[in-house]
Amino acid sequence: MAQQHEISYYLRDLLLSCVFVSILSFQSSYIVQAQQPTSQELTTFYRGIHQFSANFSKILAKDNKGNLICSPISVLLTSALLQYGANGETSQQVEKAFNLPMMNEPYILKLFFSFIRDLNNAEDVEFNLANGLFFNNHFKIKELFRKLSTMIFKSEIHNLNFQNEIQSAGFINTWCREKTRGKISYIVKDDDLTYAQSVLVNAIYFKGVWESPFFLNRIINFHISNTTSVPTNMMCTSSEFNRHQILNGTAEYIELPYKTDQPRQAGFSMYIILPVGNNGLDDIIDEIFKIKFVELSSNKFKTILCMPKFRIESNLELTPILKQMGISNMFEDNADFSRMTYNNVKISKIIQKAFISVDENGSEAAAATAEITLNRGYVRTIHVNKPFISVIVSKASGTPLFWARVDNPSFLNN
Repeated sequence: MAQQHEISYYLRDLLLSCVFVSILSFQSSYIVQAQQPTSQELTTFYRGIHQFSANFSKILAKDNKGNLICSPISVLLTSALLQYGANGETSQQVEKAFNLPMMNEPYILKLFFSFIRDLNNAEDVEFNLANGLFFNNHFKIKELFRKLSTMIFKSEIHNLNFQNEIQSAGFINTWCREKTRGKISYIVKDDDLTYAQSVLVNAIYFKGVWESPFFLNRIINFHISNTTSVPTNMMCTSSEFNRHQILNGTAEYIELPYKTDQPRQAGFSMYIILPVGNNGLDDIIDEIFKIKFVELSSNKFKTILCMPKFRIESNLELTPILKQMGISNMFEDNADFSRMTYNNVKISKIIQKAFISVDENGSEAAAATAEITLNRGYVRTIHVNKPFISVIVSKASGTPLFWARVDNPSFLNN
């Protein structure tokens, strides 16, 4: 046994992010003992989150075409957790990507703790954010990292016998299935664990009910290009929506709030970002991820809105994207995770599996004969009938939880 502990394990860690569609509430009595951050420090923290998410999303959108769904917050929290297990250059590269040189200060940990707690305690929507760390039985992690993982990042830690690949893969897939309410039931294969010593799974599940339900279905042409259109099942509603042109008039957004019985709370919204005029999504994609949602105006206008129902699932290899962001050392043989483990560790692969489904969210069939009317004043009709971006945002911090690129929704039925 002593000889075993002298062996340097260069792990082929499989880092997996499961993402999804909404709630499980954590009741945490743990309070981080740290001085309250100043308003400037709070601004710096959220600016770092926004910068990381924007840079990640921009690279991902550039490298992947077609329908796409991802969760930047999932990748962000996974990277943050790894940073607290890292040292030296491995840690510094993540700090630089966050633009948080003070990342090891106690108040930053408190902000991560509060950020995760507040999301998990959200009312009126279903939301669950959970991490699972699965280690080979021979993998020895340090107690401080174990406590930080469970108390701050709400991570469950399990020791498994990876030599029994079938049983271990089944355990991990069952955990993922439970945390995502059955939406993701298969995240690892047996042979993924052949050379692995640890698996990190990040699961986010979100589901909300529209504040203004959609109640009418129509078939409207969706223009997937300047020369090609396809008949698409659209859902329609009428209400007063917050909408405005942005990006120097090249795009506009429409905010679709999720229902809340707590009007004083910021809640959650989906933002539809649609190119204007002859602009296409590729013309504005680089600028979209610079949008700061907390700074958008709140001007509501009477609107008839028709948009596609859509369902997207993506399986993304994220390692090349993080390397483009300057996070490369954690994937190399000289990676330093000495705050996590007594063993030599490197990360070999990061995969995110993500899913989103957008529909009437429970609206019933009387819609077939419903009429859309707003009686007073000017009413604009907006057809979301060409490629667009949708972003689910936590309004309290302006943090994008998920974003989806919809190039062609026509494969959906009904």
